[in-house]
Amino acid sequence: MVRANVPFTQLDRLGDDPDSGATTFDGTNGAMFTNVDAQTVLLLTNNGGGAHIITFQTPALVAGGLVIQDPTVSVPAGEKLILGNFDPVIYNQPSGADIGKIYMDSNGTQSEMVCKVYRP
Repeated sequence: MVRANVPFTQLDRLGDDPDSGATTFDGTNGAMFTNVDAQTVLLLTNNGGGAHIITFQTPALVAGGLVIQDPTVSVPAGEKLILGNFDPVIYNQPSGADIGKIYMDSNGTQSEMVCKVYRP
């Protein structure tokens, strides 16, 4: 599975154009980004004509082997959302080639979703 890999943009006092350098979700496999220490901020943009439900995969298990339900967020058509502080224990892939990355998928046409990741 090949996901779009979203690089992070360093936040600084000079500001940033949120549309410049944004990454489009892979049409089939969604996107992923590195989440080092829960200081990651995600900007999602829906360029489509309908709402998209974005699902964040949570591979972690809690005490007793209970599965954590994958959280979702709705991004209305033509809108942007800022989300942040993803707990690495819950969201990060625990092993394999994508260790330390967060997976996200859209229920709509994935290529309509673009995102940008910021770190302080």
